[in-house]
Amino acid sequence: MAQRIKATIGSYLVALVMLAVIPLMLIAGVLIWRQSLLQRQAFERSLLQTAQALSLAVDRQLYADRVMLESVAQSTLFERGDLNAFHEFCARVIRERGGVFISLFDAEGRQIFNTLRPPGEPLPTPFEHPPPPDPERPPVGDPTALQEVLRTGRAVNSDLLFGLIAGRLIFTMNVPVSRDGTIRYVLNAAFEPGVMTRFLQESPQFKGVPAWIYDRRGFIVGRWQDADKYVGRRVPAQQLEQLATKEAGVATGETAEGIALYYSFARSPVTGWTASMGAERKQLDRAVRTGWIVGGALMLGGLLLGLALALSIAARLRRAIVGLAAAASRSEPPHPSGLRTREIELLERAVVEAAQAREARARREQAEAASETKDRYIATLSHELRNPLAALSNAVYLLGMESGSDARPTLEMMQRQIDQLTRMVNDLLDVSRVTHGKVTLQLAAVDLAQVIAQAIETAEPALQKSRLRLTRALPADPVTVQGDAARLLQVFSNLLDNAAKFTPPGGEIGVTLEREGTEALATVSDNGLGIEASFLPTMFEAFTQADTSLERTTSGLGLGLALARQIVEAHGGRIVATSAGRGQGSRFTVRLPLA
Repeated sequence: MAQRIKATIGSYLVALVMLAVIPLMLIAGVLIWRQSLLQRQAFERSLLQTAQALSLAVDRQLYADRVMLESVAQSTLFERGDLNAFHEFCARVIRERGGVFISLFDAEGRQIFNTLRPPGEPLPTPFEHPPPPDPERPPVGDPTALQEVLRTGRAVNSDLLFGLIAGRLIFTMNVPVSRDGTIRYVLNAAFEPGVMTRFLQESPQFKGVPAWIYDRRGFIVGRWQDADKYVGRRVPAQQLEQLATKEAGVATGETAEGIALYYSFARSPVTGWTASMGAERKQLDRAVRTGWIVGGALMLGGLLLGLALALSIAARLRRAIVGLAAAASRSEPPHPSGLRTREIELLERAVVEAAQAREARARREQAEAASETKDRYIATLSHELRNPLAALSNAVYLLGMESGSDARPTLEMMQRQIDQLTRMVNDLLDVSRVTHGKVTLQLAAVDLAQVIAQAIETAEPALQKSRLRLTRALPADPVTVQGDAARLLQVFSNLLDNAAKFTPPGGEIGVTLEREGTEALATVSDNGLGIEASFLPTMFEAFTQADTSLERTTSGLGLGLALARQIVEAHGGRIVATSAGRGQGSRFTVRLPLA
């Protein structure tokens, strides 16, 4: 029986390409149609986002005017009632802001002053005698915004209106001025609509793009071009009707110049004004036509290129497979040639990463073993040092009883050094016990105020010796936590000792305690040397000190804060250090859960 000839990879690839030829035209047509649809949707989405960005920019512009007015209302001239000086101040501010005027109304709607008129000159009050409205023109002296401020007590921007005193189109920002919880005045600032037009023409994001801004009534406030001709006119009724059904969207229409547009609109919920952005329809239509032409050409070229690529890929893949098979048969490291697939690269990378992980794990285990050996060595050394230190302390004490006054200073110096060594050894032992979980907290209901008071009493001699002032703010009522009184005393003694070390003579140390929610909040602060920002993240680690030079003026191993953090965290609390920098003092905050 004749052996069946098996097909090659190349023949399969060519068959796949040929099978794709028949449905390819249909698939390509659907894809091009889909792409055109997505392109149109992306265009509309981008256009809408631009309109929303313009609306937000207008909101920010009007908000800046509001902030300016609120700042003006805080003037001391106004507080003193010096209206003439306040009038002059407002005139200067509005000139610098590029506005038309600032005016002041009382709670009855009467205009007290207007920076376009000298103080004391009679002024019109549109609140009492509004002119009859003309639906096709911006209202004259419109009191609507003023009434809204007096009714709601909130800042309100007006729509476009014809100013009675300015004698031209303006819009205003109105803010209430309250005294003792009652609206006493309304301060408003007027601006020409040219402000918005210049914003559209000068902003890089909107420059040269068809854009317009109109108010709640539909009157155009700013326009990208021909503003002198169209500002103050109503937008087409179609745009106003769209706003009646939705706050933002995309539609088609024409400009007043007859340019066919796709335009977007977005009404601000803050100001009530609407921003619109447009793009000529021919731009999008041209892009769609180009998509169909390019898609058809690519489809035809793809058919021919697919056959060529299928033959080329088949040859490269065949070389890669043959090379891997030969290397496997010789038990040699693979050196793939030909086509490199993602799967082959992922496999090689996984092998390398596994080897690196094993090496890293071995190094980590070695480092952990070395750290464990170091901890055991420190614990053993500390324990063994306690006995000779106790003997030395007793010997110095006995010598002090027998020696004369000449030897007393030397013996006192020796006793101080022995006490310092004893504290260091005890700190080493405490850190070792906490690290290895050998410390058992004797938990009970503890008044944290009494613990802190005891720590202050213990630290008092050292504070007096350094001429340090201590201020305390401890509550009279108990602040009860569930904790080990001795260990908590150790925490606050360490913090006070640390503050005393780094506060120069004559400095001040403060201690406070209060309740904050379900936690007790204790702070120890000083106005001493402060802490560098780079040292703050590591200062609670063991054997860490800000000054590591041999000439440092403070003694210790850098264990006090590390031990304090371990004890606080063992109580379910946390400790944080803050400082404004070198020479700015420091603050340590301890939070513990209330019992």
